[in-house]
Amino acid sequence: MPDISKLDAPELLHLGIEAAGRDDHGAAITYLKQAIDLPAGSIAISSDYAKALYMLGAEYAQIGLMDRAADYMAQAIDMDDTLHTARFQLGLLHLTQAQVEQSLQVLAPLEQLGDDSCFTHIGAGLRHLIHDEFVDCRNSLLRGIQLNSESASPNLALNGDLQKLLAALPNAEGTAADQDAPAAEPTAEASFLMSSYNRGGGATN
Repeated sequence: MPDISKLDAPELLHLGIEAAGRDDHGAAITYLKQAIDLPAGSIAISSDYAKALYMLGAEYAQIGLMDRAADYMAQAIDMDDTLHTARFQLGLLHLTQAQVEQSLQVLAPLEQLGDDSCFTHIGAGLRHLIHDEFVDCRNSLLRGIQLNSESASPNLALNGDLQKLLAALPNAEGTAADQDAPAAEPTAEASFLMSSYNRGGGATN
């Protein structure tokens, strides 16, 4: 690991992204914490800083520190409300922790993005999931995947995570959608929820 005391914010962010991409959570957390702890002005107090907060939250989620993960993600979306991927994942993180009211509160702004936004439908899918409306959940998530795929800069990693969530949903007969895989509660899978940015996906579409 290089001497991080000699690195500036963009370098630290780049190294944090690279470390996250190879699942080196310890190194990613070290780089990202250093980036956000630099003196004011060293990192843009806008989207870059918010993304660093979001990524740090994602890394904490990967190692199971869910309260810390939620705190950093909440700071990120408070600073930059265009981080829709962070908002979706924070809402889903609350859901995995059976914090239904918090999840609904976090997801609510996604309803205002309009029918052409994939996140409008992704947020609706999670709300349907909360109410055990699995058919509507599936339809909303599929629409979100379609719109994301058709966007100018699709977040393919996000689609992959949504596909995993779809695979865990019960079908009309009450069994998992993938008949070759054991049925699983969506709330049981926390590790994949934070992977969109870690694997290089966008955070603002």
